[in-house]
Amino acid sequence: MLGIVALFLLVLLVHPQPPLLRPGSPAPAVSLRTAAGAQVHAVGAGARGPVLLEFLETACVTCQGRAAGLCAVAAAHPSALVAGVDAGNESAQQLQAYQARYVPADCAMVFLLDPGLSVSRSYEVAVVPTVYVVDRNGNIAYGGIGAQGLDDASAALRQAGA
Repeated sequence: MLGIVALFLLVLLVHPQPPLLRPGSPAPAVSLRTAAGAQVHAVGAGARGPVLLEFLETACVTCQGRAAGLCAVAAAHPSALVAGVDAGNESAQQLQAYQARYVPADCAMVFLLDPGLSVSRSYEVAVVPTVYVVDRNGNIAYGGIGAQGLDDASAALRQAGA
């Protein structure tokens, strides 16, 4: 009985969180295509910074509900690239349907396909949404998960020089 209570307290008091890339570490390169086929160099050679990356899945309720808010972040930080990266290995049609349903038409965000999930794996995405801010030097400035991660991303983007 004591073991069950101890386990319950451990889960209650210590909220396990998936690992995130460490702030200050070099960000993995991100060069992916949009659903329309345009190549976007978000992080790495040919990139402009800072960058906010939201790793999402089209069925993620939090991602759906926060899409318009991220568009507002993109509008408030025109010097930054704000990108949604599909971490669900979904089709171009699924990503386009997500954009049509949840993203305002005038949104400055770009949405990128990650076929094979190589970029999602390099960013250690275990849950969606996972969000990262990459500074102008190509280093991780911020990493977060869930609704709170998205809520804190705008301030992190501002601190990264956007």
